[in-house]
Amino acid sequence: MRIAEQKLKAGEIQATRQLLERVELEYPGRRLDGLYCFLRAETDRHAGRYEEALRHYEMIFKLPQWAGYRDRASYGIADSYWRMGELDKSLKWYKNMKEAFPKFHEEKKGDAVEKLIEGRLARIKAAKTPGEAFFQGFRTGFEPQESEWFGQLPGFPVVRAPGLDGPHALLMDTYPRETGGPGRLYSPAEEPDAGQQLLGGDLVSRYHSPDAPIATQVAFIHTRLIADTKAKEEVLAAANLYRTSHHQWHKLTFKLKAPPAQDCNLKLSFTITPA
Repeated sequence: MRIAEQKLKAGEIQATRQLLERVELEYPGRRLDGLYCFLRAETDRHAGRYEEALRHYEMIFKLPQWAGYRDRASYGIADSYWRMGELDKSLKWYKNMKEAFPKFHEEKKGDAVEKLIEGRLARIKAAKTPGEAFFQGFRTGFEPQESEWFGQLPGFPVVRAPGLDGPHALLMDTYPRETGGPGRLYSPAEEPDAGQQLLGGDLVSRYHSPDAPIATQVAFIHTRLIADTKAKEEVLAAANLYRTSHHQWHKLTFKLKAPPAQDCNLKLSFTITPA
């Protein structure tokens, strides 16, 4: 059990889960152990099994000898409801945690999360339809007839070219200068499948010249999600496109953890640098 606890602290969720499964088979009585319930709840929460996580967190409150874990169990329940989209229940648990464990609540930045939840509840209440309150995804082929505008495009034009989603594409300069194009988006943490506050996306690009970049250059793409707040909190996903084939088309898939904000701006930066 202690090894599983160390694995969990190291962020090795899958390894922790495997050790707990061995404990279930070899020592079934440990399933009523408070440490087992906590470790199982944590791995379930990180893996997206929120209902199972809630059951194991609640077991800790039924075991008086494991009262020392109730602060972390309270946070786990509040976060599980938050990820499930049960905002009212999540807010209630955050407030209960603030009353019972004020230092732990401050450590987990509970006030900021409560403010974010209250803002989303207000947005849902003010929305005419659910679609207006939640992020529904964004896709563009830079076509003029698209109903949703693809945002500001400073420094490079949309031109007629063989694109995947139509006869238009973005013509972008790379080295020696960096370019970026921001577009307005809602925070994806409001979507049910983005309960872990993650934003995923695909980007398809094509080199106009068959010999660019040369073998000694590497193409980098930086994807930034910037909170629309005074602090401008920013998360970054960076990746590079290796020349693994002679084809000109390339596809990049990225994942970003959304900052704690109601609205965010998306910015892409393209650069080619010496390898």
